[in-house]
Amino acid sequence: MKSLRPEPRKEPVVRLEGVAGEYAQFDFGEVRLELEDGRELRVQFFAGRLKYSRLMHVEVVPDQGSETVVHSLIACLVVFAGSPKE
Repeated sequence: MKSLRPEPRKEPVVRLEGVAGEYAQFDFGEVRLELEDGRELRVQFFAGRLKYSRLMHVEVVPDQGSETVVHSLIACLVVFAGSPKE
């Protein structure tokens, strides 16, 4: 049977490589914290990361609304000292 089975194919690895300042990723996240008194606290955050240097900016936000996106993105780009190409 082994001789009849087709050879398993290796999936190609596609890596997104770029030069400094070319790519960044922005996203929201959430963490749930359990307080000592038993209550649970939900904390939302905005995170931005430069691909090449891995410089990261994270800030706690009240929600994921469009106004929050704009303010957080601007704050992140100030920390990055500019905007990436893509």
